Amino acid sequence: MVKKEVKRVRSRIFMITQYEYNPKTGEDLNFNEIIIRKGLETREDSLQAWAYIRHDKDVYNQDDDIPEDKEIGDNRPAHWHVMLQFKNAVEISGIARDFGVSENYVERWQGQGAFLTGIQYLTHEHPRQYQDLGKHRYEREEVKFASEEIAQHYWERLDDRTEKLINTLPKAELIEKLMKKKSAKSEQYV
Repeated sequence: MVKKEVKRVRSRIFMITQYEYNPKTGEDLNFNEIIIRKGLETREDSLQAWAYIRHDKDVYNQDDDIPEDKEIGDNRPAHWHVMLQFKNAVEISGIARDFGVSENYVERWQGQGAFLTGIQYLTHEHPRQYQDLGKHRYEREEVKFASEEIAQHYWERLDDRTEKLINTLPKAELIEKLMKKKSAKSEQYV
């Protein structure tokens, strides 16, 4: 008999996304701030950084898996996003176990700046989130970090990265964007 090898997914950066209540059945999924804090406490020694937020002002958009009785623009049920950055790679199965969720609710994030990108997602500060998809922009104060000093550190890093990106756009691209904007405004008055 051939033994089937189970692929173990390992990484240093993850995002957990979970509803408080099942959107279809209303069943309590037992995922809330108390559970998140217990999971963080369990993983305290191996964590480098973490942040989380409760999203309770989101609406369904074209990128969502929309339940049959809902449509684009309807309110989404309250859910949590938890960003985790570990000192060393850990298995996704352990994260799921420690936070009481199925593995499919734990997403591995990769690449340079992935944790910072995740922090940006928590507030929907990226233009794709709030302009293109119409997501609610959450206040930075709603994101929970280990301390105020750590929060300040990550917000400053995010602001610095955003400023650098703006300054590195090619002039032709900036001009094209401005021209499209001006053209759109002109068409409004015709």
